[in-house]
Amino acid sequence: MPKSRNKPGIVSLLSARFLQVGLVGLLLAASSAGATHKAAAPKPTNEECLACHGDSTMTTDVDGKQVSLYVNQEKFKNSIHGGMLSCVDCHSDVKASPHETTPAKISCATCHSDQQAAYDRSYHAKAIQAGDKQAATCVSCHGSPHELLPASDPNSRVSHANIPATCGSCHGQKFVMEASGHSAGPFNSYLQSVHGKAVAGGSEKAAVCTDCHGSHEVLAASDPKSSIFKFNVPATCAKCHESIKQEFVQSIHGKAIARGNGQAPVCTDCHGIHSIQSHLDPNSSVTGENLARVTCARCHEGVRLSQEFGVEGRRSTTYLASYHGLASKLGSQVVANCASCHGVHNILPSSDPRSTINHANLVKTCAQCHPGVTEKFALSKVHVDAPLSADIGSVTVRWIRKFYLGMIFAVIGAMLLHNLLIWRRKAVLRRREQHRLVVRMTLHQRWQHVILFTSFVVLVMTGFALKFPDSTERQE
Repeated sequence: MPKSRNKPGIVSLLSARFLQVGLVGLLLAASSAGATHKAAAPKPTNEECLACHGDSTMTTDVDGKQVSLYVNQEKFKNSIHGGMLSCVDCHSDVKASPHETTPAKISCATCHSDQQAAYDRSYHAKAIQAGDKQAATCVSCHGSPHELLPASDPNSRVSHANIPATCGSCHGQKFVMEASGHSAGPFNSYLQSVHGKAVAGGSEKAAVCTDCHGSHEVLAASDPKSSIFKFNVPATCAKCHESIKQEFVQSIHGKAIARGNGQAPVCTDCHGIHSIQSHLDPNSSVTGENLARVTCARCHEGVRLSQEFGVEGRRSTTYLASYHGLASKLGSQVVANCASCHGVHNILPSSDPRSTINHANLVKTCAQCHPGVTEKFALSKVHVDAPLSADIGSVTVRWIRKFYLGMIFAVIGAMLLHNLLIWRRKAVLRRREQHRLVVRMTLHQRWQHVILFTSFVVLVMTGFALKFPDSTERQE
């Protein structure tokens, strides 16, 4: 009996223990749930943020300068961020509204890590690291994150049509660029170039700054990784001019570049860099008139190529001394220039069977301007380099040259001798008859001398004008 009475007491004790444990567990669970509920409190909404930041008068003091904290609600809503993100997605440290502490500066790299890494390697980032406070950052080009638009939007600062104006906000400002040790000249030259004018005219294909320099990873021209490094220029221009690049890489210049010869020209050496003009523009470096005098002459006139590569020099001088060169100096727009004979982008050595100046192709090349020419005509010299004592290959021309030289010495010598004899005779007569008037020439003879003198002066002036047309400034 006593044992049977003790059993219910033990069960009751165990039940009480389990009840206590259960209550403790419920309390702990309730406490944990309360803590979790408190930690998961909702962050401020855009409306709550804009309740303050939608005020256009809202500012803060940063290093003694008043900075606006205003966010245009409509522009933010229409921005690429407004349609995808909330305020606290970028300002992740903001937990409540209003916030008691100043939010940390946001980093674009949070979402755009690849673009940030490319920018960190750029010339702009290195300039900032060197202490240049005016070098471009993300917002310098893209604008405020609250109003940022996609590049496809015509109103975006980084849309194709607006890139020149965006880059020009720094690179077109004289004093801004001078403060950084640079010049605003390149940007202003671009605006007047064939590319700049085409973009201003509404072209969606003409090159803008980022097409050549890149967007985030803008590197100095001296950097081998730069898109404007000399050996990379053909590939950069080929983004738009692929067919021309294919011709260039097969040319003597393109093959020299492929071998690593830095003295060979690339696109920008002939066409210019920012100031590229149409080949029809008289100011272009690739017009017929400027090719021989300036563009081709930079390399082919001096002796540097001759000494290092065995390429014949004085190509500009000898061209300008020829009929073609003289006609070009006088303003002919149809006379042959360097490109007329050698080609433009597909320039090949004369030993190449494909070359326009290969012996087998000369008749065809000359026939472009002289239809019906013969092989004998094609053998005529184009680069005239014949000093007075040189045998230029033609017996007739050589004898004519000797005849003219003999006549010059004979006529000038006879004139000097004649004048000397007249002067001597006059001096003798004057001593004999100091008061007697001696008539040297009759009226008829005087007219002969006037005509002779006038014709001689005219011939000299016209001859000098033909030989040295640049000696006097031409009036347009």
